[in-house]
Order: sequence, then C-alpha cells, then structure tokens
Amino acid sequence: MSITKRINKMNSFKWILLAFPLALLSGCTIVPGSSISTISKDKQDVPDSDFNINDMVDVTTITPSLVNQMSADIIKTNSNPSTSFGNKSYAYKVGAGDILRITVYNHPELTNPQGQYRSAKEAGVLVKNDGTIIFPYVGELKVSGMSVEKIRSTLSERLVKYIEDPQVDVSVAEFASQKVYVSGSVNIPGKQPVTDVPLTVMDAIGAAGGITSDADWEHAVITHAGKNEIVSLRSLLQMGDLSQNKTLYPGDSLYVPRNDELKITVMGEVTTQTTLNTGLYGMTLAEAIANSEGISQSHADASGIFVIRPTGTNEGKIAKIYQLNMSDAASMVMATQFHLKPNDVVYVTTAPITRWNSVIKQLLPSISLINKTITTTRMIKNWP
Repeated sequence: MSITKRINKMNSFKWILLAFPLALLSGCTIVPGSSISTISKDKQDVPDSDFNINDMVDVTTITPSLVNQMSADIIKTNSNPSTSFGNKSYAYKVGAGDILRITVYNHPELTNPQGQYRSAKEAGVLVKNDGTIIFPYVGELKVSGMSVEKIRSTLSERLVKYIEDPQVDVSVAEFASQKVYVSGSVNIPGKQPVTDVPLTVMDAIGAAGGITSDADWEHAVITHAGKNEIVSLRSLLQMGDLSQNKTLYPGDSLYVPRNDELKITVMGEVTTQTTLNTGLYGMTLAEAIANSEGISQSHADASGIFVIRPTGTNEGKIAKIYQLNMSDAASMVMATQFHLKPNDVVYVTTAPITRWNSVIKQLLPSISLINKTITTTRMIKNWP
C-alpha cells in the first residue's frame, strides 16, 4: 500500500472518530422525558385562555389564630325546633293496612266485639285496601288520609245518633301503610315504618344499625317529593348539629353514599406520594404527612408545606392555598389541628439546593461527553 493511501485512510478514520461523539450529541435533547408538541395541532379558543393563575388563588399562612378560627367553625351546633318534643305540626295519616284500636267507653260490645282476651291487634279494625273501615252503627267509613283525631271526631258524630254522649278514643295498633327507605352505606338497609312519632334522620340511622366505615357521612341524601336534600351526618352525629336532623315523611328515602371520592392527594417531596381516604372522622395535615411516610429530610423545603383547597369559581377564585412553615418541628402542633377537606392537595416543595443539584445531575453526562469529545479531537489532531 502506498504512503498516500495510508495517509488518506488515517484521515478518514480521524473524521469517523470525530463524527461519532457529535452524532451522540445530536441525538440528545435539552429536557429529558417525553412531551406533546402543540405546534401543528388544532387549538380550541376559550374566553379565558389568557388567564393569570396568580389572580385566581389566595395564599394564607397557617397560624395559631387561623387554626383556632377554623376549629371553631367545625364545632358548631344548632337546634331544630321542628323535631323538638311536643311538635304539633306533625300528624300521622292513616292508610291502607293499618290496624286501628277504637274504644267506645261504657260500650264493650263496640270496643271488643270478639272478646276481651284478644290482643289489640287481633281485635282491631283493619283499614282495607280502598282506605275504608266498617264499624258498628256507622257502617263503612273512609279513613285513609285522615288523622286519628279526625277519625275520632267523625265516629263521635256518627254514633251520637245511637249512643248518648259517646266517648270515643282512636289510636293505631299497628303501623303498616307508610314507610321510608334507608339504603347505601348502613349496616341494615331496608324499609322502616312511619308511626305517630316523627321519624327523624337520627332515628332512621339508628334503626338501620348505624353507618359503615366506608360511608360518606358528609353527603347523605334525602329524597322527598322528587327533590334531593343533602344532610351532614357528621355534623349531626359527631358535632350535635340538630339542624341536620330532618324529619322523614312517608315515601322518603335516605341514601348514605360511599366515601370513595373523598380523597386527599399528597404530592411533592414526601417519601411516598399517595392518595388518601379521609375516613369517617376526617384527617389533619399532620396525619396526611405521616400517612405518606413523612417529608423527605434530604430534598424537602420544610418552610414550604402547602394545602391547596379548590373553591370552584366563586368570585373569580379557583383555589385557596394555606402555607405552613415546618422548619421548626414545634409547628407540627398546628399541623395536628389543621383539618383537611376532601379534594385537598398537600404539596411539599423542593429545597432550592435540591433543584440546583438536579440541574447539575442532568447536565453532568452532557458536560462529560463534550469534554471527552474535545479530548478525542485534540488526540486525533496531534496524531503523527
């Protein structure tokens, strides 16, 4: 092989060595990870596409006074006059299937025509499917939809033709015509009879064996006359808020949903990023951090513990942000008293030095490759 060919071959080899690292560099991207390009895609215009997120959130520092104020808002009780003892606005309406106990004093032949040893239920007067009863001297009487007081006065008016000054008493021996339905996350779902004593939410939950551990007791639903009303069983049963103890009427339904959607998300520099269930008794900020195995002692900025709470679009604000400085571990006392709400996001920020180290860590391979390329180029250039 001639000397000229050997030199040309060595020069070609030099350029191959030089081009190899450059090809590697050309395949690298500045930002790691995948992405979605929006350059050639159709974009839908929306009215608030130029919104400023800073104008749509409020930031509040978590302080002892704030914690005390929020705790006072949680522990708040109210009375409910509609369920107070002696409420005269409620009156049971007799219906088909009920058994009435009708007593005409001094006239046992009308009170117990089948014998005095029979029970009130057996000796009672059944309300037939058409809503009527049959009583001596009175005959057939339509009683469906009437209160016992109205039935008593009607019987007295009819009997006065046959009995001088009749003394009549009417009560319900068995309630069978009207019911409410309790379903969802309760221990004993099913129907419950409506009686002459007002049936309240607390009564219905108690008769259903209480709520289960997976119940969403903040959003129980009462359906009455085709309309839904939300009641908080937590406020009622745990806080004693009797304003939530609504009266249930015939045909109503009480539904207790599951708490699957009541989640709290913990993100950022914690040991385990996770989604937590609030449970029956809620969750504090300290519990959420503990359930995520604590903040990262090597990466987290303890002064930047944030609770992001969605507020909808009320008055142009979409979220309220609460910040807790945990640089001093004593501030965990406030975290134990700060109650989270469903859909809250707990975010632990990254320490500035951690961000810098992350940038350097990503740049080091590229810097090392460039350094090797320069070194290799110099070696090739200095080859004999």
